[in-house]
Amino acid sequence: MPAPPRPCIVASQDVRVLANGVNTHTRLLVAALARLGAPPRAVVTPVDSAAGRARLFAGRVRGRLARDPDRRALEDLERRHALLVAHLRARPEVADSEVVHAQDFVAAAALLDALGPSRPPLVLAHHANALPAAELSHRLGLSPTARAVAWAERESRRAFAAAARVVAVSPWAARALAADGAVAPERLATVPNGVPVPDAPPPAADREAGLVLAVGQVVERKGFDVLVDAMARLARTRRVGAAKAVVLGDGPERARLVARAQRAGAPVTFPGAVADVGAWLARAGVFALPSRAENLPMALLEAMAQGLAAVASEVGGVAEALAPDGGPPAGLLVPPGDVDALAAALERLLTDPDLARAMGERAHALARARHSLEAMARAWLEVYAGAALPG
Repeated sequence: MPAPPRPCIVASQDVRVLANGVNTHTRLLVAALARLGAPPRAVVTPVDSAAGRARLFAGRVRGRLARDPDRRALEDLERRHALLVAHLRARPEVADSEVVHAQDFVAAAALLDALGPSRPPLVLAHHANALPAAELSHRLGLSPTARAVAWAERESRRAFAAAARVVAVSPWAARALAADGAVAPERLATVPNGVPVPDAPPPAADREAGLVLAVGQVVERKGFDVLVDAMARLARTRRVGAAKAVVLGDGPERARLVARAQRAGAPVTFPGAVADVGAWLARAGVFALPSRAENLPMALLEAMAQGLAAVASEVGGVAEALAPDGGPPAGLLVPPGDVDALAAALERLLTDPDLARAMGERAHALARARHSLEAMARAWLEVYAGAALPG
């Protein structure tokens, strides 16, 4: 039996950043491939050198001060692209790899420009909540004619066209790519995200029944403002006792949301990014995912793996993760941005521990069956092997 292909993995962000789903996926995939005997030939990021780290950091500091979001976004895209091109050209093992795996379209565009037509076959992962240009436009409030949006549209289409395989991380994302016509069906694959899944969830006795946990970058699309307002509403009704919410992660909205929670009397704290997310998941009573947009969020899968019932916005691939094939649900779904619905669903789980426990057990079972690290890594190896075949 031939040895499995060893990819070069290229990510366009700093994979050391906590509470970022794509970065978490990169770290977990690299470790899982190593356990299967196919460690990546290299993992390349814009911060591979001290100069790269300094340039990226300085650029983002300047970006925070800039008043023009279009210019800020375009400069960030071009900076990451240029840093990756330089790093890829300096890494001979990349060109010698059997296959290269780009974690987003910026990484893919850099591979095309660094290695040219003689490059190894390209596998492009699609983690985004929408097609790249549309997501950038929505996330930053940019018009379709903005320069950054035009850059994303051009480079993502070029990457999609050049990739031997485009891999969606959820069936929902695969359907979106197919409907757009961005990728021919024969080049489109689906590999759901995977996470570490323990043999059994933590004991119910170890959980704080009133603790609602949320995890993610503190940005507008994650909907943590909706969670703050929902928790304020629950605190006013006094029907859920000493319930409180903790949001793990950092981002530009954090200070504003801390102030919002204080003004509203909402029992919500924002301790920032932490290294021990697993310990928090093991002690929480309910997981909240109030996002306005998602694909297949790693944070939700990690919560499911720890046996946590979820209250989640019905966006992207979330419903398929929590209730696949019409089976018993592993959580409650609510419309995105609906404070009343989120508060009611949280109240239902916080006041019905038997329901929360049953949904948590279902969540753990689904994570074991559908989202293990080994299954994810083996599926990626099959994609690499197919992409590396001649023709």
